[in-house]
Formats: sequence, structure tokens, C-alpha cells
Amino acid sequence: MKKQGKKPKKILLVIAGYSSFRDPLDKAFKTLGVKTTYFDNRKTTLFEKLFFSLSLIYPPIYRFATGLINNRLVKKVEKTKPDLILVSKGENISAGTVKKISQKTTIVNWYTDYFYNSKRITKMISAYDAFFTQDTADVKSYRIKGCKNVYCLPYAGPLLNLSPFNKKYDVVFLGTFSKKREQLFEKLNRFNFKIWGDKRWQKSKLNNNYMGKWLNFDEMIHTLKKSKIVVNNHQNRVLNLRVYETTAAGALLITDFSPDLPFMYKIGKEVIVYRNKNDLFQKVRYYLKNDLQREKIANAGYKRQKNDHTYTKRLKEMFNIIK
Repeated sequence: MKKQGKKPKKILLVIAGYSSFRDPLDKAFKTLGVKTTYFDNRKTTLFEKLFFSLSLIYPPIYRFATGLINNRLVKKVEKTKPDLILVSKGENISAGTVKKISQKTTIVNWYTDYFYNSKRITKMISAYDAFFTQDTADVKSYRIKGCKNVYCLPYAGPLLNLSPFNKKYDVVFLGTFSKKREQLFEKLNRFNFKIWGDKRWQKSKLNNNYMGKWLNFDEMIHTLKKSKIVVNNHQNRVLNLRVYETTAAGALLITDFSPDLPFMYKIGKEVIVYRNKNDLFQKVRYYLKNDLQREKIANAGYKRQKNDHTYTKRLKEMFNIIK
């Protein structure tokens, strides 16, 4: 790995423009006094769009179109000359491009998703100077496979100041639709339960609870701040982003269990865990009736997030690893 100081002076962040990580990362870099430039690896030129359209007819063209994006990234690196390149997932950035860039400067990946394709991920990891994942189990698994440059760096939440907020919503869920979630949340329609997410909720049994849209980052934070309880449901074993966002906003988090949760929060004191559909219903009902207990746990979760789980803290951890 190229020699790094404790904190890079200039970073190139490779991230999709629509990513929910961009805004909090941008604020964290500013807090740390790091100059940041951006490359949107999901934004395409008109020329690239043409080839991606043609790839629907002739799939081999897709690789060529993706190569055009990779070439633009290489040129961006040559122009900006960053001390560090941080890629957020970057699934369309090839291993060859990463290795080429790595010859000139340090390039790392904070892979903000679950590892679905083991063979592909192994190839990606080997190309980077350092590769960060949220899952401690993944770190152990891939190090056994010989990937010594993989590290655990969990998600984080934004650093928010909690001014007095009118708690407009009793219970909310923000996320995509699934049959599992529809069944899990079915009994919650007895409360003032609101759902924000994709349009598949419109055709579900909870369509009357659906608020009709997906929230952007600012809208999401505003909604969480106005909520008494936020229910969460993981789609895989990785502790998801909503855990940190909810505690950052000062709402009570009631979530299903994730293996890494006890390492991040004190269950029962900073967050609440439910076991099944009936347990979720009972706990939502209990904490809606008991305001003091609900606020005590929500405040404890907020303090934990503010002290231990901010993007500024995560970036400092990253810089210490790659120095």
C-alpha cells in the first residue's frame, strides 16, 4: 500500500449521485477538513447511454459501455491527483481499472451492501489497497480465502442536533416492500402506522398505511425525527443503515436481531429487539403507552450513536487502517 499520512488532504469520492451515503460523507469530510472531489460512477454521458441502450439488443456491448465510464474515472484521477480514492461499492468499476489507479495512489472500497457474489467480490477485494465491509462474518470468511486487505467498517449515522420535535407519527417503517414484511407488519395497522417506500406497498394489505412515495435523505431524517417508534427489518444478516439513522434522529428503534447488533448497541437499553410478528405488536403497543421508558431508551440510543457511530468516526478509523 502506498504510504499515507494519518489524514489525506485531498480525496476523490467515487459514489452514485443518488446514494444515501453521499450527503453524510460530504459533511464528515468537511468536518475533518478534507478537500473532496466527486465522480458519479452511475451518471452516464449521452454517448454512453447510447451504447447501454444497444446492449439491451446485443449484451456484449455492455462491457464496452462500462469501459467508457472506467476511462473517465482514470482521467479524473489523472486530473485531480488525489491522495486517496474512496469508492462506495463501485460495482461497475473493473478490477483492471482499480489496479491501474492503484499504481499511482491509494484506492479503497467501502462496500455499502451485502456480499451476494463470492467469486466476484473476491476479485474486487484483491484489486484494492483496502476493502471495507460492514459484516464481521465476511471479514473472517474472506481472510480465510486469503484476502488479507479486508476490514470491518460498519455503517454510521449522521450527526444531528435534536431540537424539540412534535412527534407526529406513532410508528413508521421506511423501506422496500416484501411479502415477509407485509405479513410481519400486518397487525401494526391498528396503530397510527405509516410506511414510506416503493410503490409495491400500494398493492399490499397495508396500502392504507402507505404514504405514496420514497423519501430522499433530508425527508427521511425529518420523518424519523417526527416519529415516536421506527420499526426495522433486515433483509440479510448485515446490520442495516436504518439502525444508525433512527438512533441518530432520536426515535425509538424496534428491530429484528442482527448478529452484530449487540456489539453496537445495548439491547433493551438503547434499542429494542423483537422476535416475531406477535412480539413486535406487543412491544410497539407497550412503548406507545409508556412514554417515559420509550424516551429514555431512545435518548440512550441517540447518545450511543452520537458518541460511537458517526461518519466522522468511521472515516478516522479508515484513515488509521490505511496510513
